[in-house]
Amino acid sequence: MASGMLEAVESTGGKCLYLDELKQVLVAVDTGEKQYELEFPELLVSHLIKNKEKNTYFDMPKLKTHDMTTVTLGVKNQHGLISDLSKQVEHHYGLHAKLASMLKVIKPDFTIIDGEYAI
Repeated sequence: MASGMLEAVESTGGKCLYLDELKQVLVAVDTGEKQYELEFPELLVSHLIKNKEKNTYFDMPKLKTHDMTTVTLGVKNQHGLISDLSKQVEHHYGLHAKLASMLKVIKPDFTIIDGEYAI
């Protein structure tokens, strides 16, 4: 990996996960107005949703802007956890409700934002 991230993770005994290559399972999401199912990697469901109390989830996004949500901070980073097909669901004017309801399903314990500048 050009960033050196793979080497850094492996040198500390960690393992990089390629979420799009893992088995996906459907998880119900309710925005209050709509209900739908999104595909999450099964590993995340078993570790960060069903056994949340046994695991710690660190979220480390880059500060970015988005035309549908103004500034995304750590919230839109959760969108990267779902399958590409599920990313298409409500990826328009309803995106803010989708992102907020996703936080009811999977929420970081701690978020550190690289906020040098927003792109």
